[in-house]
Amino acid sequence: MTPAGSAIANARKNMLNNIVWDSLIGEHKHLSLGQARACRYRPEISPFAAVVDDAPESWSELASIVEPGEVILVRKNKPADVLTWKIESETSVVQYVLAGDAPAALGTGLRKLGREHVPAMLELTELVLPGYFRERGIEMGAFYGIFDGEKLAAMTGERVFPAPYKEITAVCTHPDYQGRGYAAKLVQHVSHLMREAGLKPFLHTGEANTRARALYERLGFINNGVALTYALRRI
Repeated sequence: MTPAGSAIANARKNMLNNIVWDSLIGEHKHLSLGQARACRYRPEISPFAAVVDDAPESWSELASIVEPGEVILVRKNKPADVLTWKIESETSVVQYVLAGDAPAALGTGLRKLGREHVPAMLELTELVLPGYFRERGIEMGAFYGIFDGEKLAAMTGERVFPAPYKEITAVCTHPDYQGRGYAAKLVQHVSHLMREAGLKPFLHTGEANTRARALYERLGFINNGVALTYALRRI
């Protein structure tokens, strides 16, 4: 196996194992709720949660920190306990890892987003990616946007952080502004900043989203395999 192939194989081994868990017990521990075998992001941060393994006691611990009727998102795992959990949906997502260096994007027109921008961020993500971004989601990392006057036309930022990997997320462009290269510019910018910080960028997109997949591949991201995301409702 070539050095590049070995690197990708190692990335697959590390990242597809349990990335939300690794983030919540590591760099994002301050954003988590949980016990020894299960943890989750605080509800106002993100809907993602994780268990250390598929043992019944792990899912029982997770149930103890999820309110009845609440929907959480888990990757890879799904519970066998149908009396406690209802699977609302199952989504196939492709994981991409950036290979090599990220080209620096022109910084003109980009603005770092702050708390004052949260209402606009929530409005845009609910339009394009409903259910994934929460009021305090900006605390997961740095976010950047492109504005048309005072209107947020496009954005992206950082999410799950299983160091040394860091996820690029919320790649959103308002329908009125598609086709202008905003997503590419934002992803390149965030990728470059991550690389400069010694981190390894990765991201996810729906397996059926051929437009997004083609974009990420043009930007130098390599397909790292398919994972499943389950929306689970606590009964």
